Amino acid sequence: MQELNAIYANGIDLKTWGSTNAPDEDLIYRSGVENQILKIGGVAAILPNYSQDEVYPPRIVGTQTSKSVGLPVSCFRFTPYNQVSAYCFIRDNFYNIKVVVISDSPIHIPYHVMYSEWSPEKYAAEVERYVGYTKKEKPPDGSDEWYSKNWASGTIIRKDGRIYRAGSHKSVYCEGIDMLGLPEETFKVYEDGMMSFVCEVGSYATVAKILEHVIGSLEVERSKRNQERHAREDQYLISPPIIS
Repeated sequence: MQELNAIYANGIDLKTWGSTNAPDEDLIYRSGVENQILKIGGVAAILPNYSQDEVYPPRIVGTQTSKSVGLPVSCFRFTPYNQVSAYCFIRDNFYNIKVVVISDSPIHIPYHVMYSEWSPEKYAAEVERYVGYTKKEKPPDGSDEWYSKNWASGTIIRKDGRIYRAGSHKSVYCEGIDMLGLPEETFKVYEDGMMSFVCEVGSYATVAKILEHVIGSLEVERSKRNQERHAREDQYLISPPIIS
């Protein structure tokens, strides 16, 4: 986590970055810079905070370019009571928003928050499109490798009998974030309990929900660790070690 803290510490606050990175007046999408800065700040303003004396505002830690506009890569740092920690990186290229999370604790986020859910009918229709276009054999029931390997950049995820479509996750699709030197194993599709992952979303409202679940997961882990520590201390008082 020291490397991640260095990335965050070397970042620039939103207002300063925005004022020194104004795009050229003749660019059609120049307003994207101000809009993204405002939305990142808006997300920060509504997030829960379990540790009132340790508020870490988002910082701009990198850049990426889309539609000829230089856009920010932001980083949120969460370290409630300095007992657990997570870093969340965000980039918006006008087409989608990528959120990359690296934590020292398991993160629990309901799949419907970040993924599109497909009905069995929708899935079957996509299989038919795949077979008709590629002329390949119909994949075996329950086999979803065809989707990411031969058909689309996303991934099919199944849980509790439900079918979800996750967006692209490889580092090449995380423009700007991929230049921060994060471990390559970070760029994986989220599955419940993972500590590092990528998710692709379509709105800052969803970004806020994801970060809320990250913060909540950290607090659950912090409480769990404290309970375990208290249990060990209580056991020590009941049965102190015998010193020969």
